[in-house]
Amino acid sequence: MAWGHVKDPYLVENIVEEIFLKYIIHLDQHQDKRTIKAWLYTVRKNQCKDYLRTKYCKYGGSYT
Repeated sequence: MAWGHVKDPYLVENIVEEIFLKYIIHLDQHQDKRTIKAWLYTVRKNQCKDYLRTKYCKYGGSYT
């Protein structure tokens, strides 16, 4: 899913690593297994947006 936003295999790996680190750190907060999937999707979306925002600001270019 992150690939659709970023389109760089190395950055996708980094984003996925960050997502799962956040998941492990917040594991005790997820009592209901039904909310884990939604939480992961939200974190993924936000991580990709953060990367794209940083890229846009750093290089002054477009999001793609």
